[in-house]
Amino acid sequence: MLPFLRRKEPVTSSPPALIVVVQRAGTAGKSTATALFQASIELSGLPSRIVEFDDQRRHGNRLPGLVTSVTLPPTTKLQGNEEADMEVLNEAYAATRASFSRRETVIWDTGANLDDRAVTFFAGVDVASEVPDGMPIVVVIMVRCDTEMIRLAKVTEEAFRRVIPDATIAIGLNDVEHLWSNLRKDDPIAKMAEEVLGPIIKRGGSIVIRAMPPRLATALRESHVPWTDLATMDTDVAMEHWGVGYTVAKSRQGELSLTLEQTRQEVVRQLGFPESEV
Repeated sequence: MLPFLRRKEPVTSSPPALIVVVQRAGTAGKSTATALFQASIELSGLPSRIVEFDDQRRHGNRLPGLVTSVTLPPTTKLQGNEEADMEVLNEAYAATRASFSRRETVIWDTGANLDDRAVTFFAGVDVASEVPDGMPIVVVIMVRCDTEMIRLAKVTEEAFRRVIPDATIAIGLNDVEHLWSNLRKDDPIAKMAEEVLGPIIKRGGSIVIRAMPPRLATALRESHVPWTDLATMDTDVAMEHWGVGYTVAKSRQGELSLTLEQTRQEVVRQLGFPESEV
């Protein structure tokens, strides 16, 4: 990976109170990153909650007790009703504040087209004053190896830095197909990333999001069973769940277990959990 995108020190020094996963463009990996954050935090023995703004309810269907699902109108212009936006965001924030009182890490999966409305909402609440002491706020802007996402990341970073100045703004490098890892220094995308993302990473941080193996990601997409349960359940039950043979089910479970543990180690290292909580 390019030197300026590598981060040797953790983004924070303790588990965050709030992680807001954003990116204006679709297919940035927001939902996958959210799920991996949640699984990693739970596997480390710490409580967490996902707030999802998605009609498909993928998190909620899989983790009904650990997810608050809310429905936001597609865009403010289409809805034409700012009160509807505010009502939904207040519902999400009420669940978030309740989680703060339980010292849970809350992860907002913002879905598509929520960035501007989230910025407007956070501008009206003093979220930094409500998080537990020692538990920071992290905004993770997901970025695939794509010029448009790099451009949008800069806009998003500037907007969130204005409204939550105490937050750590981190770039979530979605290394799907290892495109970031294999990017040549003379590639135009590398030059743009260094110019645009470099200053953000210097002021905040970067988090490398391990890519879920494509075939495994497809197998998990419509599953309503928690990933940690799928990895550890009896293989005969996993066969029935996936509708596949024993060898395929066993292979998927092994791949899932390895992915979850590698991700847990990486997330804990990058977020800076104290050793006593790892």
